[in-house]
Amino acid sequence: MKWHSCRTCDLVLSYRPEAILLPVDTFQEAEMATGDADALGPLEFTSYDVTDLASLAPYFLPSGHTMAAMSIAAPLVILAWNTRFRWSTLVVAAIYVVAVGATRVYLGAHFPSDVLAGWCLTVLWVSAVVMVVRYLARISSKIKTE
Repeated sequence: MKWHSCRTCDLVLSYRPEAILLPVDTFQEAEMATGDADALGPLEFTSYDVTDLASLAPYFLPSGHTMAAMSIAAPLVILAWNTRFRWSTLVVAAIYVVAVGATRVYLGAHFPSDVLAGWCLTVLWVSAVVMVVRYLARISSKIKTE
């Protein structure tokens, strides 16, 4: 039995199997972040004081903003790791992720533990996705050689 697949997908996955990581990871993180908020009930937008930003966002654990920031930054760092842009990508990603986390705490929308939980869950999720993608790439290469 021959393995049939898209030529573009074969080209991308044979060159960088982790390339599938960014769209898959970002979509899943968005689902996880919105799913947690929806499970606790919809937000009701009534008469809030615009100057009090903390009243606009109830305290959720983990922070969806920091999960989204890390779910963009971590795959980009993984994809750039074997290139000459490794350190510049790492520095820019770290600044971006820390800035998003710091603003969530500064605005009073989250506690520092919410931000850390968001980062940790995202790193765990990205690691799992990377392991699955690399495993599937190995299986795919074995099937193609048969």
